[in-house]
Amino acid sequence: MVGAIEARRSLSSDSPLNHHPASVCVQSLFTALVEPKPPKNVTFPLEEQDDIEFHASREALIEWLKAQVNKYDLQDPHVKKALRDKVVIYQKKTQELILAAIAEGKTLQQARIGMMIAHFESLPWDIQQRGMEQGKHVVTERTTKEALKQGADRALAVHERELAEIRKLKTKAERW
Repeated sequence: MVGAIEARRSLSSDSPLNHHPASVCVQSLFTALVEPKPPKNVTFPLEEQDDIEFHASREALIEWLKAQVNKYDLQDPHVKKALRDKVVIYQKKTQELILAAIAEGKTLQQARIGMMIAHFESLPWDIQQRGMEQGKHVVTERTTKEALKQGADRALAVHERELAEIRKLKTKAERW
């Protein structure tokens, strides 16, 4: 998942990218290979299409990531260095995109979920379609309506709490 905390994180010398190529951290690879996208504008509660895409994004992005990882020799120190360098660049860009969205009045919740959906929408069509099938399955069959409502209510509560904090800030400069 991409967010402000992940945007601030940098790889340490203990990173799997530095030691064990077979157990490379999915988060690090995701950050290195998925170029940050400006967040899609979303509202809470999420519209039905956005909700399905949100649920579809995880599986679809992991499928895409698995295909991309095979293109890299993770035992090669030059490849590992290039990926670590990309992580730093993409974390900074992610942080800038999220902070810009917040400066425009979006909540962190809107920025993070909007960015996940934007990533999903940038995937190849076939991966999006498989992801949508999985997302629909999660929304309609695997998760109870009560659990979905509780999740949506929690997301809305977080959004409203963050929005109240943003409203306390009078100027765009204060939000930045």
